[in-house]
Amino acid sequence: MNKKILLGAATLSILFCCGIAYCHFSKPTVSVIMSTYNRAHLLPRAIKSILNQTYKDFEFIIVDDGSTDHTEKILLGYAKQDGRIKLIKNEKNEGLIASRNKSLKMAKGKYIAIMDSDDQAFPNRLEKSLKVFEENKDVQAVSGATYDIENDLSPEVFLSWDDYHKINNDFSISLMFKNTFPNPAAMFRADFIKNHNITYNKEYEAAEDYDFWKQIVFNGGKIITIYEPLTLIRRHITNKPEYYEKMDETSKKIHKEFISRFYEPEESEIMSYYPPMAKCNILQKIIGINKTKNVVSQEEVERFYLQNCPANVKEAYYVKHPAWEDYISKEGDKYFRQSTKETVQIEEKGNLLIVQFENQPATKFKLNPETEKYHLYGDNPIVLKHSQWEDELYQPNPTKKDYYCRFLVQDCGKISRKENGQIFVKWNNPSYPIEKFKLDKKTKKYIQE
Repeated sequence: MNKKILLGAATLSILFCCGIAYCHFSKPTVSVIMSTYNRAHLLPRAIKSILNQTYKDFEFIIVDDGSTDHTEKILLGYAKQDGRIKLIKNEKNEGLIASRNKSLKMAKGKYIAIMDSDDQAFPNRLEKSLKVFEENKDVQAVSGATYDIENDLSPEVFLSWDDYHKINNDFSISLMFKNTFPNPAAMFRADFIKNHNITYNKEYEAAEDYDFWKQIVFNGGKIITIYEPLTLIRRHITNKPEYYEKMDETSKKIHKEFISRFYEPEESEIMSYYPPMAKCNILQKIIGINKTKNVVSQEEVERFYLQNCPANVKEAYYVKHPAWEDYISKEGDKYFRQSTKETVQIEEKGNLLIVQFENQPATKFKLNPETEKYHLYGDNPIVLKHSQWEDELYQPNPTKKDYYCRFLVQDCGKISRKENGQIFVKWNNPSYPIEKFKLDKKTKKYIQE
């Protein structure tokens, strides 16, 4: 009996360390690494999307990070079916950073691709990324656009970079201000990170991926993107507040490290999120300093400035439309959209900006003081007072009369009205419950019930 138990334990150990009939002897071209914790209901779709890739020469390293649901059973089932799967079992939850580093250490591929256990890769994701590496020997990491699984907005909204990156594909500058490189679709050269001892650092918790790309850039690596979607992603906005506070704190630390390559910034210059004006002011300093220090390509930093900042920052409005973001700048006595050079007429009323585009009805935008951006602001807004926030809802499309979006964030949903002054909001994000609000006639706000 004891021999049977030992034999069973040995078999399970082999499955978790190597995968079925796929131990330490094979050297695949790509190592796909994924960590998962208590996502049994989402795992099959993520796993199948990798196993069904058009490019077949890969190993799939999956770390079960101490899951307490039936994740282990699901992973063992797939490992029995496909020998490319290698499993690692953490006896307790160690976190994403520790799990990713275990995967990096185990990976034998020439290239390593990141996969999240709640996402879904497009079938040609690996094939398209490998083609970029074959055609660009100087590129160390590549990624692509991402679609949002749970939102029906147009794909353009979810492309993870701006017109500058479409044209120039240089992230060594934009990464100073935020993580512009799409982690869920990323792949990188294994020898580069191993030669430079690049790993995920626990001191950068909640922004460990941002720090990872920073390390590649600081070691002279070039990272670029494919201007087409490679991965369907699931956005998480229900983490505890402490997580986002940690993310902001860590991001500021990384921003400072990027800017410090040029000059030692004042603490007031370092922000978790950079409004357009603050970013442009820093870029103006860097352009002068970089001429001597030559930290990045002077041509690229000047081009980035020209494409992201107006000639006179103080006489410009940064406007955010659902389909685009752009400056409206003043030149002489006329205003125009910076990227298209379209002449526009503007009228400023307090924190409202009314813009008359050519051959279009006047469009109203409202200033968000936190971002310094003017967001699209439709007529007849609804003020909601939620238990956790207060915001205005506006109609992004007048033809969809019951469809509204929040002003401060990108949450949208359908409103059902009742005769007694109640409204029900069914948000696009299916993880949100249907929420009920009732009109307070005194304040003219809808209060959550």
